[in-house]
Amino acid sequence: MEYAFGDFVLDLNRGELLGKSGPVPMEPRAFTLLAYMIEQNGRLIEKDELIASVWDGRIVSDAAIATAVKAARRAVGDDGIEQTWLKTIRGRGFRFDGTVQLRASSEAAIAPPDDEHPRLEHGARPRIAVLPFSYMGPQERFLGLNSALPAEVIASLSRLRWIEVIARGSSFRFHSDLVDFDALRSLLKVGYCLTGSVEVSGAKVIVTVELSDTKHGSLIWADQFTTEVEHLQQLRPRLVASVIAALDSYIPQHEAARARLLGPDRLDAWSNYHLGLTHVYRFNAHDNRIAEQYFERALELSPEFAGAHAAMSFAKFQDAFLHLHSDRDAAVADVRRYAERALEIDPNDPQSNFAMGRVTWLLGAADEGLPWLETALSCDPNYARAFYTRGMVNVMAARPDEAIEDMKVAETLSPLDPLLAPLLGGRGLAQLQLGQIDTAIRTTEHAALKARAHHMAMYPAIIANAVGGNQQKAEKWRDAVLSKRPDATCAAFLAVMPFSDPELRRTIKTALVSSGLPTGE
Repeated sequence: MEYAFGDFVLDLNRGELLGKSGPVPMEPRAFTLLAYMIEQNGRLIEKDELIASVWDGRIVSDAAIATAVKAARRAVGDDGIEQTWLKTIRGRGFRFDGTVQLRASSEAAIAPPDDEHPRLEHGARPRIAVLPFSYMGPQERFLGLNSALPAEVIASLSRLRWIEVIARGSSFRFHSDLVDFDALRSLLKVGYCLTGSVEVSGAKVIVTVELSDTKHGSLIWADQFTTEVEHLQQLRPRLVASVIAALDSYIPQHEAARARLLGPDRLDAWSNYHLGLTHVYRFNAHDNRIAEQYFERALELSPEFAGAHAAMSFAKFQDAFLHLHSDRDAAVADVRRYAERALEIDPNDPQSNFAMGRVTWLLGAADEGLPWLETALSCDPNYARAFYTRGMVNVMAARPDEAIEDMKVAETLSPLDPLLAPLLGGRGLAQLQLGQIDTAIRTTEHAALKARAHHMAMYPAIIANAVGGNQQKAEKWRDAVLSKRPDATCAAFLAVMPFSDPELRRTIKTALVSSGLPTGE
């Protein structure tokens, strides 16, 4: 590969620096020093690090270091006074400053066409490079933030099983201020790139992040975070959590869109998996069956694919929870079977633990699934659906304060989540337990009006209005439930929502019966 800056190109493959007039003579040590400084563009390099990287940790005099730095400066037309590229930070070390473009070496083999890289384009686990953010502001203050934030994102992504993140040592050779998407694809074989900027302006810090498709250079998602300087530490976890949640939503959508352009015979395990995800969140029997077919095909192609087993467990959960299957007991057995297999394949996968944590919910003992949900959150602290499910478990166990807190975190992490309607319905039931009846009515009706609200997500609106003495609106929501599911009953709801507190269960049953909903007993 090669680094282009100003009128120069540093070619690592050829081991030479090219200027306007051709190769620039350089001593090997000066070349190594210059290459290392360029690779760390924008970052302060202390003397000890320079010795370890350029002189392999040997004892070196200050004079030897000064000689190598002077030679490197001379090669790029710099000197100790101007310091256009290679700057001395008095008493601390050195820093290379400038716009650097990393690209494939002119000597490198020409990259094969896209269809010769099927793992890059489709079917494989998505690959992403997170680049160091660009920095705008006072040169010394908060300079390390542009590396620290993307490093935290890389660390969080590395915990996930559904995406492959390039190690910092490779991705940090590129920079956000001038992205060469062709070089990223050629050198790192990534389909996605996360870039960003840190701007310090007075008392404010503004961080912008962008997710791009490296094939077309198109922007998939972007967001901006602003905070006061004194609240910077609080921003970091919020930013990382938001980025992880966004990637978890937008990349699968993008992968599915790519897969739709392929013929069925070209779809492999990951393509089928992503296409299945686009159907499983539509919450109806037809789409759920299509999703299951995609997941089945993924497992035929890759039997050890833990994510596909977990996704199949999720689809079977919908069969049982929404009564989409004529044999509910068989559906529950399938939920467990696929979850156990996912966990057997990968016990540290958040999605597998999440799937297992929902099994006991359907068996009437929701609390017993908490250990798996806790494991899912220890594997991925930003896993919104684990927070949501733990919140629902707390609702059923009559722990409303804990439930509301979990659901607040889940909504913050994933504000556009397809499970938002049942999440809001669950929050409304928790508010009802706290005696916040008017708030509960607003929350449950908001849930019922969501575009993806299934009939089970509408039951809480009946309950809240009935408890609040709002009989007319309770009957209105009863009719809405029956219009979606004519065979809906009180018993059907209580069968999939195993409230452990007898008094709470009686209150909910009484509210549903008072609305005129058939008991089903």
